[in-house]
Amino acid sequence: MYMIARCMDIVIEFCELAWAGTVYGQGSKTELLNGYGIYAIIHIQMKQDTPPAERDFDKLYAPLHRAILAGNLSGIAQRDNRFEYNTGGTAGKFVLWPGSGLQKKNANQPKNAPKDPEKIGLPHWIVAAERLETSRKYLRTAAQIDVNWIEPLAKHLIQRVYLEPHWDPNTGYIHAYEKVSLFGIVIVPKRRINYGTIDPKTARDIFIQSALVEGDMDTNLDFFQHNQSVLHEAIKMQDKLRQPDMIKPASARYQFYQERIPDDVFDKRSMEKYAKNHSTQNWFMTFDDLCTKSADVSAFPDKLQTATGQAFDIEYRYAPGDADDGLTLLVPQENIRQLEPARIGWLVPGLIAQKITVLLKSLPKEIRRQIVPIPDTVKEMMSRIKFGEGDLEGQVCKEVTRLVGRIVVPTDFNAEQLPPELRMRVRVLDAEGTALGESKDFLSLRKELAPAEKDVAALRNPEKEFYAAHRREIKTHIQYLPGVEKLKLYAKMLPNFDFQEEVSLLIASRALGHVFSDDHTDAQKHKEAKTACEKNNQTVSGIIIAAQDVAKFIVPMLETYQQAKLAIERQRPHPAAIEAEEHLANLTPAGFLTATPWDYLKEYPRYFRAVPMRFEKLRSGGEAMDRQGEQELRKYWQKYLERRELHAMAGLEDSELEVFRWMLEEYRVSLFAQRLGTVLKVSPQRLDRQFEKVRR
Repeated sequence: MYMIARCMDIVIEFCELAWAGTVYGQGSKTELLNGYGIYAIIHIQMKQDTPPAERDFDKLYAPLHRAILAGNLSGIAQRDNRFEYNTGGTAGKFVLWPGSGLQKKNANQPKNAPKDPEKIGLPHWIVAAERLETSRKYLRTAAQIDVNWIEPLAKHLIQRVYLEPHWDPNTGYIHAYEKVSLFGIVIVPKRRINYGTIDPKTARDIFIQSALVEGDMDTNLDFFQHNQSVLHEAIKMQDKLRQPDMIKPASARYQFYQERIPDDVFDKRSMEKYAKNHSTQNWFMTFDDLCTKSADVSAFPDKLQTATGQAFDIEYRYAPGDADDGLTLLVPQENIRQLEPARIGWLVPGLIAQKITVLLKSLPKEIRRQIVPIPDTVKEMMSRIKFGEGDLEGQVCKEVTRLVGRIVVPTDFNAEQLPPELRMRVRVLDAEGTALGESKDFLSLRKELAPAEKDVAALRNPEKEFYAAHRREIKTHIQYLPGVEKLKLYAKMLPNFDFQEEVSLLIASRALGHVFSDDHTDAQKHKEAKTACEKNNQTVSGIIIAAQDVAKFIVPMLETYQQAKLAIERQRPHPAAIEAEEHLANLTPAGFLTATPWDYLKEYPRYFRAVPMRFEKLRSGGEAMDRQGEQELRKYWQKYLERRELHAMAGLEDSELEVFRWMLEEYRVSLFAQRLGTVLKVSPQRLDRQFEKVRR
C-alpha cells in the first residue's frame, strides 16, 4: 500500500513541479509533462524511495498506470481489427512506434511473414504519452491498459447512450442497453442496465404497455389477475359472437392504466411495493372498460351436451381464414363412438338461425322464392323447431315442405355454401390430451381414429383414469426409485415394455387397491376410481404406499429377470434354455404388470431366480430329471391352454382356471428350484384336483 500511495504522490508532485518549471531545473512544461518525462521521473523517484528488496514493479503496474491514466485520458487509444489505433475525435488513425516494447514478439518472426496483430501481441487498449506525425502517425511511450480502468476515472467526461429499452418478464424490470464512450471511443459497447432508474417516465410507459396491457407479467396481484380474467372472458365473448369490434382497442387499456398508475411505479417491484401499502381498487377493470357493448352469450355454451348425458368442451375462435376458425369440439378417443353425427350438425343454439338462413338460401330458386322473405321464414322456423331433436337438415326440410306444399329433402340444400364457422370441427384427443387428429368430416374422422370395440374397455380401465388424474405425483415417485437408470436399462430386455408407462400404471393399480377391494364389480371399481380421481387429497397417501410397494417389487423383479436372461444365453443351444425362454415370454406378455393379479405378480422375482438355479442342477448331472419335469409341465400347460381357448370362445371367465395357471408356476419352482420353496403345496395330484374344478 505504501508503494501505491507513494506512486500517486510522485505523479501529483511531478505534475505540480513541472507546471512551475522547477523539475530538476530543466525542460519546458510541455516536454516535462509528456509521458516520457513522467515515466522517467517516476522511475528515478521510485528507485530512490524504495529499498531494493521492495522493488516489485510488476505489482505496481496497474496502480501506477491508473494513476498516469487519470491525468492523461486523452492518450487512450483502441486498436481496430488490424494494426491501427483510434484515438477518438478527428485525429485519425495511429500506429505504434516501431521501437515500442509492446511489439517485441514480432522480433522472432521471419522477415517476410504476414503480420498478425494477435500473434505479435498488440494490445487492444493502450495509453500513449506522445503522438508523432511524420509520413505516418505514431504513438510513442505507450503502455497496455485495462479498458475497465477508464470508466471510473473519466466519469465527468464519458458519454452514455441508452438503446432498446424493453420489458423483461423474467426479471420484472425495464431494461436497456447502455453504450459508454470517451472522446468518441466506445469503451462499453453494450451493457444491460435497469432503465427505470435512468428514465422512470419512459420506463413507466413501456411497463404499462408490455406488462399490463399485453399481460406479459407473472404476479399474484389481485387487480392484475382480475383484469386478465375479465379480458379473457371478453375475448371469449367476442369469439363466440364473431364481432371483432366488441373489445376496445389496446390503447383504451393503456389509457386506463395511465390515468391510475402513479408516476413512481415503473416495474414489477415498484408496483408490488405500492400495492402492498396502498389501495388498488380503482385499478380493477369491468366489462364496460374493455367492451364497446354488452351481449348475452348464454346461447353459446362452453360444453356440448349429448343425449347420453355426456359433455364435451367447445372451443370458439374468431380468426377468419385460419384453419381453426369457428367451433372446435374436443372429444376423447374413447368417447368418439358415442357422439352422434346429427348432434354435431346442430352446433350451438346461438348459431342455429344463421345456419338455417344459409341452408334456405342454398335451396333451388323455384323453392326459395316461395319462402321469401327469408328472415321471416327463419324466425317462424325457430319457434317451431326443437333444438337437438333428430338432425337439423331433416327438421328444416319438414318445415319447408309444409310451407311450399312439395317434398324437400336434405340433398336439395347446397351444403358447400355453409361458411367454415357454421361447420363444427371435431378434434380427437388421447388420454394425455394430445390431439390425434381433427376434421370437419366427422364420419371419416371417426372411421380413422375410433378404437375397435374390443379396445374401448381397455381405454376406460380404472388404472388409466387414475394415472391420468395423478400423472405428476406418480412420475415424481418413479424418478426416485433406487437405481432407476439401471432399472431402465434392464427393462429394455423386456419385449414391448415401456418402463415409464408400465411402472406408472402399476403404481396407479396398487393405489386403487387401497380404494376398493378385489371383490367389487367392474362397474363399482370404475365408479370408485372416478371418485378417487376427483379427490386428489384423499389419494395422496394411497399413491405413496403404492409407490413403496412397487419399489420393493420392481427392483428385484427386473434384476432377477436380467439374471434369468443371461443364464439362458449362456445355456444355449440346450433344449432347456429354449423352454425357459418360452416360459419367460409367457410370464411377460405386453401389459403383464397390470394384467397379472398382485398376489401372483409379487412372486415374479422368485420365478425368475428359478431359471439359473435350474441350469445349475442341469450342469451337475440332473439332465434326466430336468427332461422328465419339463415333459410333465408341458402336459399340464397344454391342458391349460386348451381350456382357456374354450372359455374365450364361450365368453367365460373362470377364477378356478386362473388358480390352476398359477399353481403351474409353483409346480415349476418345486421341480427345478426346490430350494426357493413354494407359497402353496403343489403336486400332480393337487393339480389334477384343481383342474377338475375348472368349468368345462
